[in-house]
Amino acid sequence: MSADQKNRAAWIKQAQAHPFVVDEAPMPDPGEDLITIRVHATAINPADSAIQRAGIIVEKYPAILGCDAAGIVTAVGSQVTGFEVGDKVAGFCDHTDLLCGRGTFQRFSNLRPALTAKIPDTISFEDASVLPAAMSTAAYGIFERSEGLALPFPEAEMEIEGEGKGVEEGKVLLVWGGSSSVGSCAIQAARAAGFRVAATAGKGNLEYVRGLGAEWVVDYRSEGVVEEVVGMLRGCGFAGAFNSVMFEDTYGKCAEIAHQLGGKQMVASIVPGMMPWKRDLPHGVRFGNSKRILPDAFEISAEHFPDVSYEIRDSEVGPAIFKKWLPAALANESLKCKPDPVVVGTGLEYCQEACDRVAAGASAQKFVVVVP
Repeated sequence: MSADQKNRAAWIKQAQAHPFVVDEAPMPDPGEDLITIRVHATAINPADSAIQRAGIIVEKYPAILGCDAAGIVTAVGSQVTGFEVGDKVAGFCDHTDLLCGRGTFQRFSNLRPALTAKIPDTISFEDASVLPAAMSTAAYGIFERSEGLALPFPEAEMEIEGEGKGVEEGKVLLVWGGSSSVGSCAIQAARAAGFRVAATAGKGNLEYVRGLGAEWVVDYRSEGVVEEVVGMLRGCGFAGAFNSVMFEDTYGKCAEIAHQLGGKQMVASIVPGMMPWKRDLPHGVRFGNSKRILPDAFEISAEHFPDVSYEIRDSEVGPAIFKKWLPAALANESLKCKPDPVVVGTGLEYCQEACDRVAAGASAQKFVVVVP
């Protein structure tokens, strides 16, 4: 076996171990229902850093973290359709895989077909790698019917009605945290679903979120941010709010906006159902959990897997996003790979530095490691 055919990974040897250790790794087997890819770029998410630092979610060590990857398909499970060896793809390794330590910080990784999209040759691996996890999270909050806003699915050729007030009922979505990875995907997905978007962001990122398609933008640090948003959107049909950040006070602000505007009284979130979180919002506005990726506890084991039933991979949302919309939207350039990738380095040894930089904070950018 040539060196290029051998697998190597950035291992976390035990809970909260730092740094990762790069070493040989077993070659993934796609079995019946997965695909194996040669990873060319992996993007780092806040969850990766949180898992390492807090010692949560992963049950068995040593383990391999990582959620996002772009690369080339090298093997296809016996029951998988729609993918072939040689396809260029980007996909999300969900947290039920991370529980067993099967992440994307390795040269070869398994991905779930329902959370994997074919990408055109015009899109680089680095660019494509920023999308899957963030898009999955945004799609759950916006399109899922159980805990999400249940908006209609996006289309690659969607045309938005004229600007200004007087939009037909239910056509304006508020995205809180529009410059985050998830917020960047949420704005674009909502626009492609035919909705107009109001978004909050830091003062330095207001033009960035405008460039993604947000029609109304507000500095979230503004003392009167709630009043500003309500003033801008009063008279418009309100389709609800999607909060893409984890600061608890922002949920109350979103609920106050929804209450004052009327329309859909719901704030969809990125808060997983397993996390302890205050879910009672003012005025009776409904709180929507993010992906119910695990049962409501961190102390779980393999026998809980059959109970994991709320992932978009198991609903109509996954195929609508990853099979239909995302490939077409990338091909016609109506979807942008945002935020921009910042390549930390080439080589799995850079996964630790990238995780540390994520932990230190990032704005309108996503750290990526190229995997040679």
